[in-house]
Amino acid sequence: MRGDRRVALVVAGVLAAVVLGGCTDDASPVVTPSPTASSANPSPSPSPSASVSPSATASGPAIPAAARAQTPAGAEAFVRFFFDELNLAWTRPDPSVLPTLSRGECQFCKKMQARAVELSESGQRYASDPVEVKTLTVLEGAPAGDIYFDLGLLQNAVNVIDKAGKVITSDSQKQGHFNVGVRWSAGEWKFLDMESKP
Repeated sequence: MRGDRRVALVVAGVLAAVVLGGCTDDASPVVTPSPTASSANPSPSPSPSASVSPSATASGPAIPAAARAQTPAGAEAFVRFFFDELNLAWTRPDPSVLPTLSRGECQFCKKMQARAVELSESGQRYASDPVEVKTLTVLEGAPAGDIYFDLGLLQNAVNVIDKAGKVITSDSQKQGHFNVGVRWSAGEWKFLDMESKP
């Protein structure tokens, strides 16, 4: 997702906490400046569709059936799945789970992946899930093939620990709303990017 402000969960190794921050570029926004909510769904992920089978790529995680449907509900399930996988990438840690879920230009995804690599190489991990999707609301204004959401995201209070269980850093609880986008391409959803709300 292109945008004047992008969110990044800027990581504990340098700043001693995961911070909901931003970066800038000169590209035009992917989401409309004042998007209108068309639906809200604070409930858990939609239940899997019997007509769509789970799938795993050769080098990526198995995507649940619900997250493979080319529908707004499927896009929502995919966003929830993406953040579930981000949690796995940082708690195991496992740098292999995120790359196949996003488009190459996703700056947010690159930062999340870099943190997974850093954790793996340093022998550290998050002791429990660092983030939790609270709400997803579909936004109007996306081009064909894309779906945009208002995302209510909770950053959990959680410790980063080493292999011996020693606490290295601690993140405090924070919450915010962000614009996220996904794109249907070659029969699957891909995470476009994530930007902070004005």
